[in-house]
Amino acid sequence: MIPKAGGKQRRLGITTVTDRVVQASLKLVLEPVFEADFLPCSYGFRPNHRAHDAVADVRHFTSHSYEWIVEGDIKPAPTRSRTPP
Repeated sequence: MIPKAGGKQRRLGITTVTDRVVQASLKLVLEPVFEADFLPCSYGFRPNHRAHDAVADVRHFTSHSYEWIVEGDIKPAPTRSRTPP
């Protein structure tokens, strides 16, 4: 237990085996449902669809004379510190 103000205590928020089993079970059920709504060209936060795959697709199509308007949201990783110019 973690002590809080006023002498109260709260439980430590570490996931238990039960929590992990429930999370994994829900993932197995819900992931296919939501995956069915995505197009093959959607890459954000999906299993087996990395950012590198998206860049490879853009390079492939643009090298085959396709004309594209590409929208992207590129930000530095939260762990990196940006230095001012």
